[in-house]
Amino acid sequence: MDTATALKILDQLYAGVNPTTGQPFPAESPYNHPTIIRALGQIRVAVATPVPQAAREKTFETKRLQPGLANVGKRWTSEQDQQLRIMFQHGSSVEDVARQFERTPRAIVARLVQLGAIQENSELVARYKVTVHHKEAPAANPQLTQFLTQAPPPPQGVLPPGGQPPERTPETIVGRIVQLAQNQAPPPPANGVMQTFTYRA
Repeated sequence: MDTATALKILDQLYAGVNPTTGQPFPAESPYNHPTIIRALGQIRVAVATPVPQAAREKTFETKRLQPGLANVGKRWTSEQDQQLRIMFQHGSSVEDVARQFERTPRAIVARLVQLGAIQENSELVARYKVTVHHKEAPAANPQLTQFLTQAPPPPQGVLPPGGQPPERTPETIVGRIVQLAQNQAPPPPANGVMQTFTYRA
């Protein structure tokens, strides 16, 4: 059972509703007792509250003391990702891979999903009760997108020799990014040259 389903059931119990039938509990039901209701509320908050990073790391450290789990909670390297793909493609079981990497089988399946090696609806995801988290992509800046995709206007209505607008340099792009980040309009061109900023690659 995933966390969202568990929270939904807790909410129904807290509201005095039978999760199975959808009907209110009778007045004499234990779920209508004030002490039980308060306990359900505290459990609901505890389940819904994210675990602080420090507490999670302490949990990982405790697990790493167990035999065969020395890498629990540690970051994956690109070399490990490549080795994981190879082992999975060659038919190694999740348990064998977990022993090789000294991680839990659930962590192995979760990483395979992140790498795109298996689908989110895979039987392995359901078997090992892996919760897939999606990160929303940051909203695009329409001004910056337009600046990077469209040709720059010619200064003072005059094109340089050859009749083509000048190419943007990394300096002008970085300068424009800084201006947009500061919500400032670009300064007017001086002698047909856009203001630039020094940058380091």
